[in-house]
Amino acid sequence: MVIEVIPPGGTVDGKDRNHFIKKYWQALCPLTKDKNPAWENSGTKDGPFNTNIGESLFMLSFSREPQEPVTRTIEIPTGNKGLFIPIMSVVVSKCETDDPLQAVANKDQSSVLPPSLSLELDGDPLGTLDAYISNPAAIGTFSVEFPTPGEAIFDIKDQGPCDAVAGGRYVWTKALSPGEHIVYFKGKLHCTPPNCIDTEYMEDITYKLNVT
Repeated sequence: MVIEVIPPGGTVDGKDRNHFIKKYWQALCPLTKDKNPAWENSGTKDGPFNTNIGESLFMLSFSREPQEPVTRTIEIPTGNKGLFIPIMSVVVSKCETDDPLQAVANKDQSSVLPPSLSLELDGDPLGTLDAYISNPAAIGTFSVEFPTPGEAIFDIKDQGPCDAVAGGRYVWTKALSPGEHIVYFKGKLHCTPPNCIDTEYMEDITYKLNVT
């Protein structure tokens, strides 16, 4: 099967990619670990997460924990939904740091190791992901909230609401055809302080999707 990507400058339901980037982080950050699709998730958390978002893109997630290869198996009801795929993405908020937000986000993304990056859609490599890089200045500042410290997936000092910025590679696709699909993405970063939100991070994620 073929998964078709949408150009970075496209729209879905008249909404640009920056809308979905903000919506993703605003929906993900408030969730506790037991509900968060980025935390110890075999695929069971993706459906409820997307039901709550209620957008025309089904949003996949990175793995904050564990940072090792993970496989997620999910079913997506047929409904003309494409995918939103965050690859080596980052959100930085005043709930976490007093450092300049854009400087921290930019340092994080400049620390990504290019040879480690990969995205395969039904076995086909997308190729360079440079066209899908979104920088914090272009996305703009937005507001996020978190659960109590200890329940949040990030190390926070305040629940918010607080200002945040985001960056990374965000690929989106056209509606998936019925049947089985496989999405695989990975990457690594090594950040040398100062201005690091993470000094080491990796993701290696396989999504087995069944559009029913």
